[in-house]
This record gives sequence, structure tokens and C-alpha cells, in this order.
Amino acid sequence: MKAILLRAGFTGASIVLMSTAYASGYKVNEQSASGVGTAYAGRAAVADDASVVFYNPAAMSKLKRSELSFGATYIDVEGSFEGTRTNPAGVPDAAEGNAYDDGGDFVPNATIPFVYYVHPVDDKVAFGFGIFAPFGTHTDYSSNALVGGFADETELTTIDFQPTFSYRVSDALAIGGGIDIMYAHGLLSKQLDLVPYVPGHPQLGNTDYQGYENKFEVEGNDLGYGWNLGLIWDVTAHTTLGFTYRSEVDLELEGDSKFIQSSGVVAYTDPDGESGPYPAGIYPVDGATS
Repeated sequence: MKAILLRAGFTGASIVLMSTAYASGYKVNEQSASGVGTAYAGRAAVADDASVVFYNPAAMSKLKRSELSFGATYIDVEGSFEGTRTNPAGVPDAAEGNAYDDGGDFVPNATIPFVYYVHPVDDKVAFGFGIFAPFGTHTDYSSNALVGGFADETELTTIDFQPTFSYRVSDALAIGGGIDIMYAHGLLSKQLDLVPYVPGHPQLGNTDYQGYENKFEVEGNDLGYGWNLGLIWDVTAHTTLGFTYRSEVDLELEGDSKFIQSSGVVAYTDPDGESGPYPAGIYPVDGATS
């Protein structure tokens, strides 16, 4: 009877957001508790636990007994926004008083788990299985953020189920591969300033029109498939080369779009096109009552 070696650990990461304020769902490479000490360098040529399922399936051939490895990556990110905006009528945000804010810390902290299992069948063949999240985190601005007209909440969550195998060609060389079965869920939303506020304007001067009037949201999911290959070669007793390749996974997210407020919705329009910089009146959106 083969023994089962249990390895558990938790990794922490403080990641600096270097992309634009609207980016989200960045790739997570921190998929191993044991790799923290080496900053995940050279993982394709390292075989110290079952996380080789993710980094190089060929390296499963180096494990001598069944192993289970699990853990989580905790991502602590801080994001902030500074700037100004003008509403659709050209009025700066300062004229709307305290209707808007800077959005706060728009990148919530996230915990991304992973689990891997490897079972050597004999001296040549091993099978493994992994569940992990290659993309994670999301952005979420406050409901009155200055930038809300561009992005409110942006989320991409993926879960990868990966069955793998490895085969030892010789004492020094092994190959491996697997299938990626990836589930993805996405969410995009933005705030809507349907009726611009204009101080002193006979129709638009109503303080009820300060800030945003509605929110639009698009949500969808999909299931995609890919594959991965690996090779590991002990060139000498002290030198190991590893190669791994993971294919792209095509995802076409399908779902629903909706206005958070679907009744009593009004929008400001200019039906005759002759009213100058400010549209002519406030009208119900089709299908809604004002």
C-alpha cells in the first residue's frame, strides 16, 4: 500500500497594480505553497510536491508516492483614483457638491485556493488532478465614484479542472500532459448619468439629478477546453531542464444584461435637435414609466 504525503500551506502576496484603473482578473501564478521560498523560479524543473500538476505534469514521474498538496494565495491589493469629471451637460463634478467620491479602494482583497493530487501507478506512469484559479480578483468602485460612468464592477473568475498523466521514457527523461477544463464567469457594470444636473437650469436644476440615476450590468459564463504538455530531463546529476506549454482556452461568455432599476427610469433627450447644448426634455425610457 502506498503512503499518502499531505502537504498544506498558505502563501501571501502583496501585488502592486500597474495597469489602468479599469483592469481586472489578472493572471495568478502563485499556485504552490512550496514555491514561495524561491519566488516560483524554475518551477518547470522542480518536483517537490503535487503542484507539479500545474507547473509541469512530466515532473509527476519524479514523485515516489501519492501526494496531496493544497493551499491558497491571499492577494492584498490597494487601488485608488484621483481626477475630475464632467457630466453629459459639461458641468464639472465640483458643481454637484458631494454627489461623487474618488471610488475608495477599488480592488478588494481576494483568497484564491488550489489543490492537487498525484498518484504514481508504477515506476513509469503517474496520474494527477488539479483544481485551481488561473485568473482572479476584481475591481469594485463605490456607487458614487467619479469613474463610475466608465466602470463600476469588473470581475473575471475562472476555475480550471486539470486531469494529467506522465510517462517516464528513461531514467533521465519523462513526458507528461493533460486537459484543461475551464469554467469562467464575468461581470461588467457601469453607473449611468441619464439626466445631467445643471445648477439653475429650469429642468435640470433639480437636485434629484445630482449623481447617477441608474446602473447597467452585463453578466455571463462559459466552459472552455485546452491542453498542456511538459517534459523534464535530468541532463546530469546536478542539472535538470524542464519545459512546459499550456494552450490558450477560447471562452465566449454568454448571459444577461440588465438595468438595476427597471421601472420609473427617465432619460434626458433632444427630440428636435434644436435646443442647443442642453437637450429639450426628460422622457421615460421605452417600456418604463416616469
